Amino acid sequence: MSFLDAHLRIIHFDHHGISYRDTFHLHTQFYLLVTQMAKGKKKGKDGKIRVSHILVEKHSQAVEIIQMITDGADFAAMARKFSQCPSKKKGGDLGFFGRGAMVPEFERAAFNLSVGAMTTTPVKTQFGYHIIKRTA
Repeated sequence: MSFLDAHLRIIHFDHHGISYRDTFHLHTQFYLLVTQMAKGKKKGKDGKIRVSHILVEKHSQAVEIIQMITDGADFAAMARKFSQCPSKKKGGDLGFFGRGAMVPEFERAAFNLSVGAMTTTPVKTQFGYHIIKRTA
């Protein structure tokens, strides 16, 4: 499935009133798509970045997690504990990707971060609220 197919499927679900936010299957498809796109990409390839993220349903929970990380909690540990994305098994790591691989809100936030930086406010997408950390 291509990124466009996944995006169109999300639009279809939204248009027909089907709740995709609570659908683990759709989150899994999104994760598999992202990892397939990142697989085989070499480190340091021009235009590619690497990020980890934590996905939660509520804005308030994302704000609390950001505060815990700011206070010294390990990002990967927080991802394993709180994230609703299957990438939580890898500490939230989504691997390398280029422009056009992610939903626009996520992509803008990720590409605006410097290496090692994390978003200081939650990033809202149709999947929920993300805390994004750029790792490369």
